[in-house]
Amino acid sequence: MADAFVRLGRFMRPEEAELAKAALAAQEIESEIRGGQAAATLGFLPLVTAELWVRAGDLDAAREALTSVTRRTSDMPPRACPHCGEENPPTFESCWSCGRDVEAR
Repeated sequence: MADAFVRLGRFMRPEEAELAKAALAAQEIESEIRGGQAAATLGFLPLVTAELWVRAGDLDAAREALTSVTRRTSDMPPRACPHCGEENPPTFESCWSCGRDVEAR
C-alpha cells in the first residue's frame, strides 16, 4: 500500500506553493497542492492558504529538498533584465516586468 499523504507546509500565496511543488518535482518527489484554488478565486485573503502535501515516506527528503533550494537561492544576488533593466529574483527565468527571458542577451 502506498504511503498516505501528509502536510509539508502552508503558503499564504498559491504561487509559492507551486514553486515549492516544482522544486520537489525536480527531485522526483511526488506532491500535491490543496486549498490554493480558493485563495486564487477569493483574491488572496490572508486566512486562505495553499497547503503542500507529500507522501509520508518522502517527508524528510522533501524538507531537505526545500531547505537546500532556499539555502542556495538566498545567497544568490538579484539579476537585471537585459531587455528592460528591472531587477529580478535570482530564480526567475522570465522578467516579472516585461516577461522576456532574463538569460537572453
